[in-house]
Amino acid sequence: MLDYAGKEEKAPRPSAGEIDAIAGENLRRIRTARGFTQERLGDAMGLSYQAVQKHETGKTQFSVARASEFAKVLNVRVEDLFRGTSVFSGDVSASPIEIKLSQKALELAMAHDAIRSEKIKDALRAMARASAQAED
Repeated sequence: MLDYAGKEEKAPRPSAGEIDAIAGENLRRIRTARGFTQERLGDAMGLSYQAVQKHETGKTQFSVARASEFAKVLNVRVEDLFRGTSVFSGDVSASPIEIKLSQKALELAMAHDAIRSEKIKDALRAMARASAQAED
């Protein structure tokens, strides 16, 4: 796009505050979907719940290191925290595979992912399959 002087005009970029606000909202959404309270997430990261709250409200900027820590604890990609921003050059607004799930199915999937024991995960999946077959 050209401006009045014939120079190429760049698209406006969101400010750091806008990016932090979007990332904070994504953090809150992911945290609650994973069943974490602000206090539990803070404890897992060595932060106070108030520090987590400040990130969620966009009052504290995300450093690369902090975003990486949040992603690791919540078992998501760093890109998921910045979904809806222009931080990454690629389009991270959509997952590679879009699957529509009910809220209850999403909660079950998130709870499954939060379980550390592979044996318990296997048992949970077996129970879900058996329950679904029993309904037929």
